[in-house]
Amino acid sequence: MYHTCQSVVDESNGDNAYVDKVVRALVAVSLYNREIDITKYAKSDADKTALRDKFVEDLAEGCKKDKNSLLAGVIDSAVADTLSSK
Repeated sequence: MYHTCQSVVDESNGDNAYVDKVVRALVAVSLYNREIDITKYAKSDADKTALRDKFVEDLAEGCKKDKNSLLAGVIDSAVADTLSSK
């Protein structure tokens, strides 16, 4: 994908579902490329919620550092950071 942290927000025109769709697609690519089976990290709903919350925090921090960073790279780093904390 061609998006930066800022461009996905700009292109969404306030449609959070659009941003969510783009982020989910890029997370799926990151997990696939890293050959990660997320079920090894999250067995329960509470585990999934904790992972999601940590990922969102890591993603927000990455985008805060540079809103013009490629979103795919920020997401890939957030996935790695989130799972390394488990």
